[in-house]
Amino acid sequence: PKVLPTLRGAIKPPDLVLSIIAGIPIATFRDTLAHATIVRAMPNTPAQIAAGMTVWTATESVSEAQRASVQ
Repeated sequence: PKVLPTLRGAIKPPDLVLSIIAGIPIATFRDTLAHATIVRAMPNTPAQIAAGMTVWTATESVSEAQRASVQ
């Protein structure tokens, strides 16, 4: 709640926002940052020992090239 408002306007339209913050909906990032290109990744705890996985989702504004980069 304290950091996102300070970033509003600092992120340029072609930039991709990638979040691993737990419990913050993608809509919160979109609305608070006034930015549409957002990916939210949810790594699980076993990822810390190289035996897990990360699930991610993206807004419709994320391009195929950006999705490939995230993947």
